[in-house]
Amino acid sequence: MANETSSVQITKEPVWVNEELIIVPMQPNTIQVEEEEFNYDNLQPYIPGVYPDFNRLKSDERDLLINIETTGLKPYDSRIISIAWLDLNDPNDDIKVITGDDEEDLINTFFDVFEQGNFTRIVGWNVSFDYRFIWGIASLYRRQIPRWIKIKLRDVQQIYQQVKEEYVYGYQSPDKQENWSKFLFGRGKYSPQEEVLKRYLIGDFNFVSAFNIQQIENLRNLYDLARFTSAESSILRNKPIFKTNPSVLLSDEQTSNTSTGKRQCSICLSEQDISNTECSVCGNKL
Repeated sequence: MANETSSVQITKEPVWVNEELIIVPMQPNTIQVEEEEFNYDNLQPYIPGVYPDFNRLKSDERDLLINIETTGLKPYDSRIISIAWLDLNDPNDDIKVITGDDEEDLINTFFDVFEQGNFTRIVGWNVSFDYRFIWGIASLYRRQIPRWIKIKLRDVQQIYQQVKEEYVYGYQSPDKQENWSKFLFGRGKYSPQEEVLKRYLIGDFNFVSAFNIQQIENLRNLYDLARFTSAESSILRNKPIFKTNPSVLLSDEQTSNTSTGKRQCSICLSEQDISNTECSVCGNKL
């Protein structure tokens, strides 16, 4: 077979091309589409305007609510700077807090109080942290604490992490007390955690104490609500959650509307009948 050759000729002269073979790129869509506005608030959890006072139904346990503030996570490379506690079985008991730079005095003062009470259970958020840390510091200062060793524990974090206080198959990432407190009560920490250590280092113990007291208040609310949900307590009455300064109250002109026969509570801002003398939500005098 003879070798066939082909050639290609390149020319600069214009040539005719069939228009049907030309592919024209599509033009971008220039039509302006008006975007619909979405209310993204509907994706956020509902925050109630009030929280309840709880009445405890069971008295077989004497609970001591506790929270400690430390300079680190391990007893052997950090120290306790503040201890706060509350006797949950005494409705008239106030939160107690001790703060200072004498760790031995802190631990001895706390156990002097603890050993006078007939407590049967320690309650806290990740309570094993507080329980072990206190045990470690008591060991450091050679304090005998047999009742502390024998007492039962109840972990509020475990309740909020898996509901059941027993082994549950599956994994939930550890929850922060602050997140649940904001979700259920609209209230978080007194300040960022790192601010506590800064204030401690400059000797502002009052700030550290105020932080620890609010931690106990938030923990008490979470624990009481968990008990209520499991029918261990009932609600006495609702109290408002102050999202702003409660001393800044609305005037009568702002809270009343005679044309609708309604008025607004100056505390929880709920709408009330103008004939009401007491708010049906928070109990505030109208």
